[in-house]
Amino acid sequence: MSEPFKNPFSFVGPFAVRRSDHGLLTSSRVWPERCNNKNRFADVDEIADRLQYGPIFHGVSPDDLGQVVVVSTDTTFICNLGKILISNKFKWRSSESVSAIFNSDVAIVEIDSLGVIWELIDKLLRIRQYNPQCSVILVSAEFSEDDFGTSRHPICDTSLRRPHSFARLEQAFVEASQNNMIWREKRQSIHCCEPSPT
Repeated sequence: MSEPFKNPFSFVGPFAVRRSDHGLLTSSRVWPERCNNKNRFADVDEIADRLQYGPIFHGVSPDDLGQVVVVSTDTTFICNLGKILISNKFKWRSSESVSAIFNSDVAIVEIDSLGVIWELIDKLLRIRQYNPQCSVILVSAEFSEDDFGTSRHPICDTSLRRPHSFARLEQAFVEASQNNMIWREKRQSIHCCEPSPT
């Protein structure tokens, strides 16, 4: 006895969502008259959870990083990065103020849109003193190359030249976490060795 035919499509607004031969959900735009189908009100949350908006990280998990803040006034940058963070189920938010770093575990700071660089560096220096456990990734088109080392430790843990690839962003997350541990150890050893005031 053969199985009854099942309609592989669910309708969400003007999009049809169906399971492909490989078991993944795919979406495609459908004609407006097809949207009046009685099945168009599918469980949007379930479909949104299964759709992938961007590539998936393999070396970084949301549990490793905690709360991510994207600091920028460039909406294109925020949206593109947001798609990647959503597809990887990160807890994240965006802000136009560098002071948002105080309440986060990881900060991605796109410095080209934030104003005068000297004022920004001064703020980053102060924030790194008061919140050293926050991993900071700087992003700028002005950098000559990516820096995953410790040369910019006073202001950040890693830096990316813009535009950056997905693989370089993932590497920046991994390296920033490791470099931040080195930064905290350095700070602790410096503070332990300072003579006490008399």
